[in-house]
Amino acid sequence: MEIMITDEATQIREKFIRAFVDTMSPYYRDYIEKCMLFSDGLCYTGYLWDCLKDKRPIPEDQCIRWIENKNKIFCFWDIHSKDRILIPNYWKYPKHSVLKLTPQELLPRMKYLPEDIYITDDTFEWCIAFTHEEDTRQKRYCLFVHAS
Repeated sequence: MEIMITDEATQIREKFIRAFVDTMSPYYRDYIEKCMLFSDGLCYTGYLWDCLKDKRPIPEDQCIRWIENKNKIFCFWDIHSKDRILIPNYWKYPKHSVLKLTPQELLPRMKYLPEDIYITDDTFEWCIAFTHEEDTRQKRYCLFVHAS
């Protein structure tokens, strides 16, 4: 596993946003593009998954099976402030970092990651968002996007 915290991590986030996020939506402009200053720096207050393009709900187990068939993947999370997160010791990795790892490395670590995570690979042809929300069956709400 590699923890990327430099320009490379920023570039991966930016490429993800260009590929999958509707940056023209009012939600993106109000809650993600406009960062606020908190005690731990500039952070946004929304969730990228709220403005994913052409997203479709997908069961969590199907997400896991999709990921298991990949070689190397990127994993990252929303850049939120510790001031708004009430869970102690929430950040196990730097907020702005991106993890580059295998599915076999990711799956056992998921319980230590933030509640909302984004997974893709270096093709940027697909992404999966594991959210903190639950669907109508009380199952974790997950989203899949296949880039056009």
